Amino acid sequence: MSRPPAFSTTLSGNILITELVGTIDEINARKLFNNLKEQILTLNGAPWGNILLAEHWELSAAKIDSILREIEIWVRQHHRTHLVFIVGEQHAQIKRFTLKQYLGNNLKKDTVMIYNSREEGMRWLNQHGFRLSSQHNSLPALPLE
Repeated sequence: MSRPPAFSTTLSGNILITELVGTIDEINARKLFNNLKEQILTLNGAPWGNILLAEHWELSAAKIDSILREIEIWVRQHHRTHLVFIVGEQHAQIKRFTLKQYLGNNLKKDTVMIYNSREEGMRWLNQHGFRLSSQHNSLPALPLE
């Protein structure tokens, strides 16, 4: 089922929650990058983790590779130390394969993980010192189908 492309970014504590829906194209990737920058700059150089909720992600357009590289360079320069992708159950193998293509050797590091469930991803981030703010004691609920 094809969903219209959408994304959200929310900084909570020292975790950036990023949600992707549908097929992300160049325009949405650039908007996501701009939103991410605005929020991360408020951390004034403090380390942060990113949980990327990709349960409803339908992969990305072929022409966004350069934007993805640009985002990755920027977030590393701005102290993102841990990244976890949540792929859900539906099409999980395709998403994992695609992420492995995008991430390459980064997946061999202990600072980047892929999980099926939000609970696993948050547990992993918590083990590495990342916490949601008290106003967000849990991740947003999945949207209704």
